[in-house]
Amino acid sequence: MVHIRFPTLQDVNACFQLNGRAETLYVWQIHRSLEEDRLSVVIQRVRLPRPMRLPSPQLGESLIRHYEQRDGIWVAVDEGQVVGCVDVDWGPEEGLAWIRHLIVDVSRRREGIGSRLLERALDAAARRGLTRAMCIVDMRNDPAIQFLRRRGFAPSGYNDAYLSEGNIALYLSRLLRRRLI
Repeated sequence: MVHIRFPTLQDVNACFQLNGRAETLYVWQIHRSLEEDRLSVVIQRVRLPRPMRLPSPQLGESLIRHYEQRDGIWVAVDEGQVVGCVDVDWGPEEGLAWIRHLIVDVSRRREGIGSRLLERALDAAARRGLTRAMCIVDMRNDPAIQFLRRRGFAPSGYNDAYLSEGNIALYLSRLLRRRLI
């Protein structure tokens, strides 16, 4: 039975060992055209000729910071082993919950663990009075984009200078349901 809870320090360290690799047959591409007074941007999902392997995401200092703050991080634990994690930054001035990382070990995907972690983060954001959740995803990571779209997230922008190695970040957001405290 998988439990979602606040992590111990040992759990946080285990998050860095999660295998978050993915494989995809699709990526998202941007086509831009600039005319005199008009900028057009089309973001389109395209099929690749062969599968592309994506590396595990690089977890950042936010996991440690959230652990130290005792807020904004949850782990999925099964029989004492961390199988997934989510960490969130709260942006009350913007009304946003910024979901920084949502990782489920490749060996435990398609069990609902990612959905449960995401819902825990979204519930916490709604209880804080935030109105929207935002994720930033590498446009090559179609599996993550499809996962978020199935859970009500929609593309809301992009940044071609946000990610390293020239990869483009796709912003996905969704409204949060009001929660009673």
